[in-house]
Amino acid sequence: WSLGLKGERRDLAPVSTSYYRVQAPVSTYHHRVQAPVSTYHYRVQAPVSTSYYRVQAPVSTYHYRVQAPVSTYHYRVQAPVSTYHYRVQAPVSTYHYRVQAPVSTYHYRVQAPVSTYHNRVQAPLSTYHYRVQAPLSTYHYRVQAPLSTYHYRVQAPVSTYHYRVQAPVSTYHYRVQGPVSTYHYRVQGPVSTYHYRVQGPVSTYHYRVQGPVSTYHRVQAPVSTYHRVQGPVSTYHRVQGPVSTYHRVQGPVSTYHRVQGPVSTYHRVQGPVSTYHRVQGPVSTYHRVQGPVSTYHRVQGPVSTYHRVQGPVSTYHRVQGPVSTYHRVQVPVSTYHRVQGPVSTYHRVQALVSTYHRVQAPVSTYHRVQAPVSTYHRVQAPVSTYHRVQAPVSTYHRVQAPVSTYHRVQAPVSTYHRVKLRVDK
Repeated sequence: WSLGLKGERRDLAPVSTSYYRVQAPVSTYHHRVQAPVSTYHYRVQAPVSTSYYRVQAPVSTYHYRVQAPVSTYHYRVQAPVSTYHYRVQAPVSTYHYRVQAPVSTYHYRVQAPVSTYHNRVQAPLSTYHYRVQAPLSTYHYRVQAPLSTYHYRVQAPVSTYHYRVQAPVSTYHYRVQGPVSTYHYRVQGPVSTYHYRVQGPVSTYHYRVQGPVSTYHRVQAPVSTYHRVQGPVSTYHRVQGPVSTYHRVQGPVSTYHRVQGPVSTYHRVQGPVSTYHRVQGPVSTYHRVQGPVSTYHRVQGPVSTYHRVQGPVSTYHRVQGPVSTYHRVQVPVSTYHRVQGPVSTYHRVQALVSTYHRVQAPVSTYHRVQAPVSTYHRVQAPVSTYHRVQAPVSTYHRVQAPVSTYHRVQAPVSTYHRVKLRVDK
């Protein structure tokens, strides 16, 4: 096929690579490359697809000691760009080792679906970023079709490693007009994500998303996330369509965050936001933060959260910098918790903790707990809470086990409530 040389400006035939019933390793090596490694798809009107069908040997790609940028461009693609991994019984892995230049992927003005399918994978799917000194960024710009990722019936571990990254890691989703969905369905092996010794900022931007954003997780094995970050971590979400998250987990879920720089999260949502968690194993979260943590939520659609947990839920927060949370909500906010195992929360804060809530619609919270609930707060700095509510606020607690709360505060604690409508408790 042609890229437009000698006056040819269009490509009308599919560009595809097929590996059919391959019993030996399929690998690509880039060893000590000092010049750019790039792939261009320019004005392609036919599907660009890569298929791995019934592969019984490892499929791997290595980038080793690359000193120049490694980039992939998809520019004005009007047909679907898809990658299929079907019935893969050997590991599928991608390695980026000692990369000193930026590694970026661009999807620019894509009008057709961009999808990745992993179907019936019985071996590990892993991605490694090791000693990367340049930015790792992914850009999705003016995408008018759905961006979806499917992991279906994966029986082996799915892991992502970011190890000793000294440059910023950023993901941009800009002006996406189609649905963005991620499916993890019937995963029977552990799902783990490691971010270890990241010294540059980690930022995620979702800007002007007009279609629904949904995430579905159904996992039967442990899910663990580890974050150790020395630079600022910021997340920006501006979404105009519904955002829904579904988690059904039968194994333990653990999250570890150790952050030395500021952590900021910004959410501006105009559509409904719903989160569903059904967990049958223990859920543990650990946060150790030395810099300020700020969260901003501006929501114009309903926000609903559902938690059904049958195992213990424990949360640990150790914060040395200020923690501030801002919520401005104009529609109903409902939270449902049904827990059958112990719920424990530990907070140790040495800096200012401030929470601001401005709500113009009803806020309802339902807690049904059959096991002990314990909360521990040790605060050495001022704690201030501001609530301005113009609609009914209802809170329901049904507890069949002991509830213990411990507060040790060495600084002033101030609470402000301004309510214009009825309050039901």
